[in-house]
Amino acid sequence: ILAWVEHRESNQAASRGHGLTRASAPAASVIKLVTASALLEAGVHPDHETCFHGGLRGLNKTHLTPSPRDNQCESLTRSLARSSNAAFARLTLERLKPGDLQAKAEDFLFQTLLDFDLDVQPSRFEEGRRPLQRARGAAGFRGARITPLHAALMAAAVANDGLMMRPFLVTEDTLQPGLRRHPARLQQTLSARTADTLRQMLAHTIKDG
Repeated sequence: ILAWVEHRESNQAASRGHGLTRASAPAASVIKLVTASALLEAGVHPDHETCFHGGLRGLNKTHLTPSPRDNQCESLTRSLARSSNAAFARLTLERLKPGDLQAKAEDFLFQTLLDFDLDVQPSRFEEGRRPLQRARGAAGFRGARITPLHAALMAAAVANDGLMMRPFLVTEDTLQPGLRRHPARLQQTLSARTADTLRQMLAHTIKDG
């Protein structure tokens, strides 16, 4: 870790424990990394198109099935770049079995106490059982809380061919001769091939999102 910083306004009380290690923030669209990974592993091609309508600020049952109102069609890559909630919701219900998203979230170490120099609250994900719950979970509207540290580790894992590494605040300390940390693996979150595809998709997010 090269920078370990949080911000608060002068009129805000200091957080109990460090805010970067608290799983208090909704995962929101960060969860689409998990959903996109699960979809790719289920055989969905990055160019696969889904037609949909609405869903910008929320999802309801009308967004989950084909409709004459469907006025947008996007590839999975484009849907990731634009964070298209309705497209992710439909693809999840069409191509993922119940439990697939939960399993992929746990591959990314949700529900897991991360090994770190400070105490870290586990990030949480609950897929839900009903179609609307699963759809909202896949798009980031419900069921997930994440620490900023974990979000950074997820992005780093995608960049590192799917391998999530243990984070360190200090690699060596001149006041403690002999203390030196070495790279340590945490989890292979997704295959190197899937990570490469996801990186290419995320490049479009940077360019066109």
